[in-house]
Amino acid sequence: MKTLISATAAIAMLAGANTAFAAERETFAKEIHVGDLDLQTEEGQQTLDDRIRRVAIQECNVRQADTARAKAASRACMRETMTNGRVEMAKKIDATRYGG
Repeated sequence: MKTLISATAAIAMLAGANTAFAAERETFAKEIHVGDLDLQTEEGQQTLDDRIRRVAIQECNVRQADTARAKAASRACMRETMTNGRVEMAKKIDATRYGG
Protein backbone atom coordinates (compact mmCIF):
# COMPACT_ATOMS: atom_id res chain seq x y z
CA MET A 1 0.00 0.00 0.00
CA LYS A 2 1.29 3.45 -0.88
CA THR A 3 0.06 6.92 -0.26
CA LEU A 4 0.62 9.78 -2.66
CA ILE A 5 2.25 12.83 -1.18
CA SER A 6 2.01 15.88 -3.38
CA ALA A 7 3.05 19.45 -2.91
CA THR A 8 3.91 22.60 -4.73
CA ALA A 9 7.51 23.71 -4.58
CA ALA A 10 8.52 27.32 -5.03
CA ILE A 11 11.75 27.50 -6.96
CA ALA A 12 13.63 30.73 -7.62
CA MET A 13 14.72 31.07 -11.23
CA LEU A 14 17.18 33.63 -12.53
CA ALA A 15 15.16 36.13 -14.52
CA GLY A 16 18.09 37.77 -16.29
CA ALA A 17 21.81 38.47 -16.07
CA ASN A 18 21.58 41.55 -13.80
CA THR A 19 18.01 41.27 -12.54
CA ALA A 20 16.47 39.90 -9.39
CA PHE A 21 15.16 36.38 -9.02
CA ALA A 22 11.64 35.61 -10.15
CA ALA A 23 9.58 32.98 -8.37
CA GLU A 24 8.33 30.06 -10.41
CA ARG A 25 6.12 27.34 -8.99
CA GLU A 26 6.77 23.74 -9.79
CA THR A 27 4.49 20.89 -8.75
CA PHE A 28 5.74 17.45 -7.82
CA ALA A 29 4.21 14.26 -6.46
CA LYS A 30 5.99 11.40 -4.75
CA GLU A 31 4.77 8.00 -3.63
CA ILE A 32 5.68 7.02 -0.10
CA HIS A 33 5.38 3.39 0.94
CA VAL A 34 3.13 2.88 3.98
CA GLY A 35 2.32 -0.83 3.75
CA ASP A 36 4.81 -1.65 6.47
CA LEU A 37 3.33 0.90 8.90
CA ASP A 38 0.53 0.63 11.45
CA LEU A 39 -0.95 4.09 11.09
CA GLN A 40 -3.13 3.52 14.14
CA THR A 41 -0.05 3.84 16.35
CA GLU A 42 2.02 6.91 17.20
CA GLU A 43 5.13 5.09 16.03
CA GLY A 44 3.65 4.36 12.60
CA GLN A 45 2.44 7.93 12.23
CA GLN A 46 5.83 9.33 13.27
CA THR A 47 7.61 7.06 10.80
CA LEU A 48 5.35 8.31 7.99
CA ASP A 49 5.93 11.91 9.06
CA ASP A 50 9.69 11.24 8.91
CA ARG A 51 9.33 9.83 5.40
CA ILE A 52 7.36 12.90 4.31
CA ARG A 53 10.09 15.12 5.78
CA ARG A 54 12.83 13.24 3.87
CA VAL A 55 10.95 13.70 0.59
CA ALA A 56 10.44 17.40 1.36
CA ILE A 57 14.13 17.92 2.14
CA GLN A 58 15.13 16.23 -1.10
CA GLU A 59 12.52 17.84 -3.37
CA CYS A 60 12.85 21.33 -1.88
CA ASN A 61 16.62 21.36 -2.35
CA VAL A 62 17.14 22.27 1.29
CA ARG A 63 20.77 21.19 1.41
CA GLN A 64 21.68 22.89 -1.89
CA ALA A 65 20.20 26.30 -1.02
CA ASP A 66 23.17 28.67 -0.86
CA THR A 67 21.66 32.16 -1.09
CA ALA A 68 19.17 33.94 1.13
CA ARG A 69 16.50 33.76 -1.57
CA ALA A 70 17.12 30.10 -2.27
CA LYS A 71 16.97 29.34 1.45
CA ALA A 72 13.70 31.26 1.80
CA ALA A 73 12.22 29.39 -1.17
CA SER A 74 13.37 26.07 0.30
CA ARG A 75 11.80 26.90 3.68
CA ALA A 76 8.51 27.87 2.01
CA CYS A 77 8.60 24.68 -0.04
CA MET A 78 9.27 22.63 3.11
CA ARG A 79 6.33 24.20 4.95
CA GLU A 80 3.97 23.60 2.06
CA THR A 81 5.21 20.07 1.41
CA MET A 82 4.93 19.09 5.07
CA THR A 83 1.44 20.57 5.31
CA ASN A 84 0.24 18.79 2.16
CA GLY A 85 1.93 15.56 3.19
CA ARG A 86 0.31 15.65 6.61
CA VAL A 87 -3.10 16.24 5.03
CA GLU A 88 -2.56 13.13 2.89
CA MET A 89 -1.35 11.26 5.98
CA ALA A 90 -4.51 12.21 7.89
CA LYS A 91 -6.65 10.96 5.00
CA LYS A 92 -4.74 7.66 5.01
CA ILE A 93 -5.13 7.31 8.80
CA ASP A 94 -8.88 7.97 8.54
CA ALA A 95 -9.17 5.47 5.71
CA THR A 96 -7.48 2.73 7.75
CA ARG A 97 -9.46 3.66 10.85
CA TYR A 98 -12.82 3.55 9.07
CA GLY A 99 -12.06 0.63 6.78
CA GLY A 100 -11.49 2.65 3.60
